[in-house]
Amino acid sequence: MTTGQHIDEISERINYVMSTKESAVQQTLVLAEESLSTLDNLKIVLQMQTNLLSNDEVNAKLLQQITQAIESVQHRLTEMLMVQSYQDLTGQVLQQVLQDLQRLDRHAQLNEANADKPASAGFGPAVLADEQQGRAKGQQDVDDLLAEMGL
Repeated sequence: MTTGQHIDEISERINYVMSTKESAVQQTLVLAEESLSTLDNLKIVLQMQTNLLSNDEVNAKLLQQITQAIESVQHRLTEMLMVQSYQDLTGQVLQQVLQDLQRLDRHAQLNEANADKPASAGFGPAVLADEQQGRAKGQQDVDDLLAEMGL
């Protein structure tokens, strides 16, 4: 397996992690927000029902306990939403890692493409004997080549 294939596989895995993570975060946020809304509605209904009933001490104490329980659950759900903020940060880090891998892949492909070429290929005049074969050594060689081409 080449370097590029390894990088492609790693990129695919990171993309999978990012998409799965994003889906889970969105689902968690929706469920927490729906739960908070349900608790708000429950609290309102409970207060309305208590106002309709007699205002004895037992109902007031029950209302207070239920209200405290609702507020406790609301607080925990809000904390859960705040904890999800790490998902955004990790997503940004994974995105940067993915971009770095793609950049490395491009460089690796360029290096593999140039691996067969000698280090001196394309730089300056031919100075080694094997590089000089078939190349013009002077103006006379250029003139001869042009004459062969009929120019």
